[in-house]
Amino acid sequence: MILVAGASGNLGREVAERLHQEGHKLRLLLRNVKKDPQIEGAELVQGDCANPESLEAAFDAAAKAKEKNVVYTSFQGASPESKFPFACK
Repeated sequence: MILVAGASGNLGREVAERLHQEGHKLRLLLRNVKKDPQIEGAELVQGDCANPESLEAAFDAAAKAKEKNVVYTSFQGASPESKFPFACK
């Protein structure tokens, strides 16, 4: 299983759809689950990269499922001062 962060956005949705087409099982991290990209069989988990506490549940669930892959795309020029702290790690 692969955890895809930002799967409701333009790029994350494309990545998730491509991975699905290749036959991967997916867990999709979304800020707003109402923006579900409707990928058959994908699990949804709510979280926001700007709120690290919200990510703990997503990554704890990923660890329990023994996921070894995470897809995260960042902003060009991300820095430690970014409001998205995981963008620079």
